[in-house]
Parts: sequence; structure tokens; C-alpha cells
Amino acid sequence: METLLQNSITIFDINPLPMLLVKQNGNIIRVNKQFCTLIKKEEAELDDAVFYDLFLTSSEEDLWWFDYFWEDGEFNNIESYIMDSDQKTLDILVSGIMLYPHSEEACFLLTIQDIGQLRRNQQALYQARLDAEQANKGKSQFLSHVTHELKTPLNVIMGYAQLITYKEGLDPKKCYEHAKQIYSSGLHLLGLINNLLDLSQIEAGGFDVSMNIVNIQDILTNVMDTIKPLLLEKNLTCHSQINEQAILVFADRLRLKQVMLNLLSNAIKYTPEGGQIKCVLEVLNTQYLRLSVIDTGEGIAPDKLDQLFLPFERLTSNASKIEGTGIGLTISKMLIEKMGGSIGVTTKIEEGSTFYIDIQQANYEN
Repeated sequence: METLLQNSITIFDINPLPMLLVKQNGNIIRVNKQFCTLIKKEEAELDDAVFYDLFLTSSEEDLWWFDYFWEDGEFNNIESYIMDSDQKTLDILVSGIMLYPHSEEACFLLTIQDIGQLRRNQQALYQARLDAEQANKGKSQFLSHVTHELKTPLNVIMGYAQLITYKEGLDPKKCYEHAKQIYSSGLHLLGLINNLLDLSQIEAGGFDVSMNIVNIQDILTNVMDTIKPLLLEKNLTCHSQINEQAILVFADRLRLKQVMLNLLSNAIKYTPEGGQIKCVLEVLNTQYLRLSVIDTGEGIAPDKLDQLFLPFERLTSNASKIEGTGIGLTISKMLIEKMGGSIGVTTKIEEGSTFYIDIQQANYEN
């Protein structure tokens, strides 16, 4: 019998589940390491422990199953509770089997499962499945958007090319107008493809930024020169804080310019003719500088703000009339965060929106 007990204890010690040996009077003979880990106590602390004291009960009667199944010699998956050394209640399932019945060595071998952890694992698996389904749905929606965005300019190119190809004796002026449409749609298509390539590179983690000390005033001046034709086309005015004093930030010059162009281009697109746009540079704190692009457009509804930086989302009432790829803000957010900054927006319906980027000042020391 002693040999059998020793063999049982050997299996007992290496079992991955928390286990304990208990006499009928409730005295604990031995616990394994997994049980100690479960209740966060050392084995020595349980030398004089009594089974009834470990379980959360108001009286020994609440552990009726222990006495009841002592006669049967076996039970499975009785739900109970136990408290660890941090006073945290653990939901457990207890199973037991009698060892050495009808002898002085008689005891119960109890096996415990932390069903709280099982439930957490099940919840994690359920959440992972939901996330995977959502990601798959998002992927399908993304592909649908991409297909639509690519086909739109491509259809224009094909249509005007067919007019030029199949219409004999077409007036040169008409040919010129058709060629302009083809060129414009080609540029739109090229911009979409370039943005998609940027987006895929950033998401794949294969996109690097070259961080240097750059003068944000110079970049803003360059960007303002670039957008002048767009401002004139819509009769918009754009005021900016540009002066001779250099304002230095830590960023990738090319990518910071790309972000600033995206924000100003969006402001132009969504500001009605005769409106105003302002670019404001301000020191936010000792670490960051803020560039704000303020427009007098129609604003964005509060319930749509959470979709603002998603690809292909256009959230204004006249979105169908707005040209563009619909992923400029998505890329801008990724780029600015990759440079250690952040992007945000404040907006009021019928008053306009303010898009801002916070970028680290060059003189800031961590």
C-alpha cells in the first residue's frame, strides 16, 4: 500500500492540473505545485490547512458534496469557489476519486479546474473569431472599394479613347478635349495606385521614414506654392503663418510634405467656392508643435467621426461630387504616427473643420 501511495504521489506531482489529497476529516495530506500556483501560496503555508477553510463557504454544510461522495468514492465537475492569497475569488470545478478505500490510508484525490480561466480562454477565442470575421468583412469591403475606385477613371479613359479611335473626322478641338479628359483620369488613376502602394507598404511594415531636423516653415511655403492653382480654380483664399524665423521639427521631410499636401488638398475639395482656408503653426508644449488646417466647409457629423480615417470613406453630403482616392487621410494618419506624431480633427456642421497634426520639435530632449 505504501508503494501504491508513493506511485500516486509521483503522478500527483507531475499532473498539470491543481490537485490535493484530503482525509475524510478535512485534513490536507499534500498539495501539488499547480495547486499552490492557483491559490498563490507556498506549500509550507498549507501544512496545517484544513480542506473546509480553503473553499468559500458559510459552513461545512455547503461542502455537502465532499461528504456525500465519500461514500460513492467518485464524483465529477462539482462547481465551487476558492480564494487565492490576493483575496480573489476563483470559480472552479472539482472532481474526486477515492484512494485506498476501506483502509486507514483512505483519502480523496481532488482535481481542480479553474473555470474562470477556461471562460476567459473561451471569451478570447470567441473575440478572436469575431475579429477575424470583422477583418475578413473589412477586407471584402476594401476590395470592393478599390475595384470601384479603379474602374471609375479607367472607364473614363476607355470611353474617351474609343471616341477618338472610332469617330472618324473628329474635330481637333474635340480630340483635344477628349485627350485632356484621358490625361486627367490617368493622373487620378496613377494617384490612386500610388496611394494604394503606400498604404500596403505601411500596413505590411515595410515602409521606413527618414527622420531628420527639418524647417516646417520651408515645407509649408513649398506646399502653398503647389496648391495655388487649386485655390485659384475655386476662388479660395488661404492664409498661412509663414515668416523668416525657422521652426525646426524632427520628421521625414518628404512624408511630412505629403501629409500637409493631403490636409490642404482635402480642405480645398470640401470648401465651397469663395471660402477661406487658414494654416496656423503654434507651439503646443515643450515637446510638440501643432500645424492646423482650418476650412469653412460644411463640417462633419459627430456620428461619422469614427470613420474619418478609414480608407475610401467620404463623410460629407456632397461626397459623390468630390474627386480623389479617398485614402489620403488614412495614409496621413499612418505616416504622421510613424514619425512619432499624431493627427486629429475638430469640426462643426455648417461652420467647417480643423485638421491638425502634432509633430515633435527638434529641440526637444527625451
